[in-house]
Amino acid sequence: MKLLKTIAALFGGLVVVAIASLWIAGFRKGAGHYEYAVDINRPAADVWPWITEPEKQKKWISWLSEARTLTPDPFRVGSREAWVMVDPGMNSQRIEIDSEVTSVVPNERLELRVASRGMFSGDAAYRLTPLPGGGTRVLNYGDYRYDQWFSRLLEPLVSPEAQKKLKTDMGRLKALVEEGGR
Repeated sequence: MKLLKTIAALFGGLVVVAIASLWIAGFRKGAGHYEYAVDINRPAADVWPWITEPEKQKKWISWLSEARTLTPDPFRVGSREAWVMVDPGMNSQRIEIDSEVTSVVPNERLELRVASRGMFSGDAAYRLTPLPGGGTRVLNYGDYRYDQWFSRLLEPLVSPEAQKKLKTDMGRLKALVEEGGR
């Protein structure tokens, strides 16, 4: 019986240490920050629609099953979209995300405020920079805050996976734009 109590105490201690480690790691510099850049062999005018048009977004952003424009054209500060992501890592849970344009310079910069009620909120941006030879560097970055304590606890595990997803998505964007969107 004493052995079982000792094992239970050790197990409980390990759980406490693991939770404390995750909690502390969630406060590290750069927590919730994602960033990736890709060079696309096309001018910014060819890239821009892939970033701003819902039907094109669905072709390169993995898990994006729905993307709807909620405000009338033209695309401008205050324009809003609703996205539905289906996360295969969470038993195909539907995640609804609202976005609002906070700054836009066509073919150069797009800044968004994004939120999924009760899950996370943050700011995301795209920067398009001309490259010699007519290409475009696309930098996508964002800073997110997790709303639920459990989500905040898992941030050190979620952020690296989100960074991998971003890298894959940006690679898909590059391929689609360079092949003319087929």
